[in-house]
Amino acid sequence: MLEKYLVILLFLFGSYTYANGFEIIISPGGYQGIADAQGEVVIPAVYEQLGWSDGSSEILGDAIGYFENNRWGLINLKSKKLTSANYTILLPFDAELYEAGITGRFTNQVFRGLIDSKSKVLLDFKYFTIERIEEGKIIASEYIDGQLKYALLNRESEMIIPADFSFMRQMGMVVVAQGMQQKSRIFDLEGNLLIDRWIDQIQETPDGLLVSSEGYYGLLDLDGGYFHHIKYKKIDGERAESFPEWEIRSFSSQVTQDILCDSVSFDSNEGLLIAHVNNVEHILGASDKVFQGKNNSLKYIGQGFLVIKDLSTAKWAIHKTDGREVAANFDSVVVDPTFFYVLDQSKWKIYNRFGRQIGNRGFQELGDSHNGFIPVRFAGYWGWVDFQGDIIVKNKYDAVQAGMEDQFLAKNFGSWGIRQFYGDWLVMPRYDSIYITHELYFAQKGKATHVFDREGRRLFTLSDEVINTDLLLVKGDDHKFGLILSGGNYIEPIYEEIQKHGDFYELKGGKRAMVLKMDGSEAFGYEAEVQDVISFSEGYFHVIMEGKHGFVDTNGKLRIANRYDSAQFFNEGMAPVKLMGKWGFIGPYENLLIQPFYQYSSTFQEGLAIVQIDDLYGLLDKSGKEIIQIKWKKIERLATGNYLVIDENGKEGIANEHGRFLLRPNYNKITDTTKDLLIVNRSGKIGVMDYTGLQQIPFDYSEIKIEGDYILIRK
Repeated sequence: MLEKYLVILLFLFGSYTYANGFEIIISPGGYQGIADAQGEVVIPAVYEQLGWSDGSSEILGDAIGYFENNRWGLINLKSKKLTSANYTILLPFDAELYEAGITGRFTNQVFRGLIDSKSKVLLDFKYFTIERIEEGKIIASEYIDGQLKYALLNRESEMIIPADFSFMRQMGMVVVAQGMQQKSRIFDLEGNLLIDRWIDQIQETPDGLLVSSEGYYGLLDLDGGYFHHIKYKKIDGERAESFPEWEIRSFSSQVTQDILCDSVSFDSNEGLLIAHVNNVEHILGASDKVFQGKNNSLKYIGQGFLVIKDLSTAKWAIHKTDGREVAANFDSVVVDPTFFYVLDQSKWKIYNRFGRQIGNRGFQELGDSHNGFIPVRFAGYWGWVDFQGDIIVKNKYDAVQAGMEDQFLAKNFGSWGIRQFYGDWLVMPRYDSIYITHELYFAQKGKATHVFDREGRRLFTLSDEVINTDLLLVKGDDHKFGLILSGGNYIEPIYEEIQKHGDFYELKGGKRAMVLKMDGSEAFGYEAEVQDVISFSEGYFHVIMEGKHGFVDTNGKLRIANRYDSAQFFNEGMAPVKLMGKWGFIGPYENLLIQPFYQYSSTFQEGLAIVQIDDLYGLLDKSGKEIIQIKWKKIERLATGNYLVIDENGKEGIANEHGRFLLRPNYNKITDTTKDLLIVNRSGKIGVMDYTGLQQIPFDYSEIKIEGDYILIRK
């Protein structure tokens, strides 16, 4: 019988001799069969291929795959077909089961399942991938709503971890399931959640599973138990480095809060405390109803609302500041100046500041609101809805942006124009880009910039470059400067320098300067013979004429002669002037109020000025009297109105706005605050004292800050 067959060794031609002596035989026609160790044929060589769809050919138990008519089936070593050849793929899964795949009816996608040797389907044919892990568990993926989702199943097809995750893998004896924003959950093999928080990163190390969440690190054993809880700054091997511990006290309540972090700062714009944890920021200070005993993070507070994120579910919610829930269970929330934008089931929806949803439609994308209108993208195109959710501009534009009041910018077929919300085009879409500044539209086409007013009238066209949109400076080809005034008047670029002083513009040409008012009319021209304008205050321009300092009024008339070597601006009716190398003070009628006696002088503020003689400093009042004696190494005026006074040994003290010492210079460092409290460093220890010199917080700490309504103490 063996004469009918050609036995080909795997080493040479791809045949295979199994450990139990079976080997593939190939007929002269190229068909395959199997012979036992004695050479007896157990499966005739009538099949296109024997083995498995991945190219391997081992025998599982007493069965192997066969291939005919472009499909795979299962056959045993008695040549009995266990299944028909129905499968696109067929692979051994474990000692008893087989991974089989079928092609979808309306797609070339292969859907995988599990069968046994009797062709019984144990796992439905709906999965994209199937992976066997420990204890007979299965990680399987399927397409749900166009996305690949992973689940954990048992051999009975029962779902242990639902298909809510974008990726899943086994690490040690735990399952790591990755969800939104690449954050992960950690489960045991029975589907129990081991850590009630989302994990940012997880890494298998020789010491266990190193995990991080919101900037904190922890270390788990391979069964998911804690070596170190997730609260450390750094973990190296089994050594854990702790964060500093901060205590946060509020001026307005008796509530204190402790937190582990690198540092705490204060956002004065939003009135928020921010805890810095490695490279992550945590926003603190919200209602106990929302945060106490819960795994929430504050993302925004303002206008009576909180936006929070549940770190355990990665879901977002909107609350009132007293803790009442307004709306919840969103994938994301974006705070617009007028509205809340929420992402719900891959659609963006709009909520107003009363916590009510506007309309019932979902959108692909939303932009910043403008004048109560909201830009929305739907079916790939942009339009606008009003504050009730009604469409006021149909979705037909490539892009839209806010314009002036009842207008918007629209990109149509690749070009930008200006439209009215309830009207037609003001400027047809012909431009590469458009931006707004100073109540003017600047529409760019190639190298030209066309300037329009709010009515859509073209005022002029620039071939020159606008280099400063705040000042509306224009730079010409010859490096001269021009100016666009807010009313649309254009000053040609013929000037060497242009500066703004209060409500006036200084234009320099040659060795002369002229000054224009905001409307473009002259305050004074070159005939005033002003060389340079230094500043403007209290009705006087501080100018240089013929190399000397003087003061002219808003008509260019010389009011204080240009006789001074240097000067500073008028403040509180007095200006410092330098004459013959010394500083004194004059009044607005050039009356000498304080003789030029000092090497340096500041301007007066709250009736006091800092002056210097030799290398020592003191404080003068407007009569010239020394309020603080001129004997200190340094005096600095603080934002609080008080003065920092430093002696020859570098010790610091504080004097108030009247020049009276609150603390004598006996301290290493003093920080004045807006809470009438002083943060004081004494011999390396930090405490807090009030303006009467009483100790409010003992000198026991390494760092104390007062920010907004809070005292931040590093323990």
